[in-house]
Amino acid sequence: MQMWVFRVTRGWGGGNPERVCPIGIDSDIILKKIVAIIPTILTYNGDEVNFILNELFKYHRLRQGWGIPDLDLRLEDSIWIENYIIGARQYWNEHSTCNEAMGRKIILNHMLDMSIGDIIFIPNVSENTLDPGSFTVAAVDSLYDFENRINNPNTWKKDFGHIIGVNHPKIFNYSNNYLKRAIFGPPFMHAIDPILPHYQSYDIFKKFVSTIYKT
Repeated sequence: MQMWVFRVTRGWGGGNPERVCPIGIDSDIILKKIVAIIPTILTYNGDEVNFILNELFKYHRLRQGWGIPDLDLRLEDSIWIENYIIGARQYWNEHSTCNEAMGRKIILNHMLDMSIGDIIFIPNVSENTLDPGSFTVAAVDSLYDFENRINNPNTWKKDFGHIIGVNHPKIFNYSNNYLKRAIFGPPFMHAIDPILPHYQSYDIFKKFVSTIYKT
């Protein structure tokens, strides 16, 4: 069993997680495609958060952003990066680099590493609302899938195609009896982070799962 911290996001932005661009990227071809694009910028108005939380608690689908059309994480890195750079220009009017795209994919790739039975901690979330006093815990029930939402309107509804199936979502208050809010600080600052065995907090999370969160 692995454990993860998974943050609800608004689909774009969120820092600049650069990594080294892989071999095989033809920047000139990508540039030619970008120049021809007339952006159809997606609008985000807050309703996307309601959608994500409803998906989690009603349908047991945990969704992540940076999931515009053609960004299935199972694609080869070179294809995904090209799609990301083009999509970022098309839907967010952003000029992304290969290094930026690779950094984003490495974070999202954690969804591919999740196995059935893994435990996911979702900070600052209670049912149907963002809540700075609560966190939600769920167990992975089905492996990563991608919904290509290209036929949706030019709003956030084209985003959030990355999906992990979960079950047994349970809500807890931050407290000494459960977990303190500070435990979700560094190193858990990305959209998705593994809780690794060498982290000081690992045993605290593990004890919580075995004694309090029971599927």
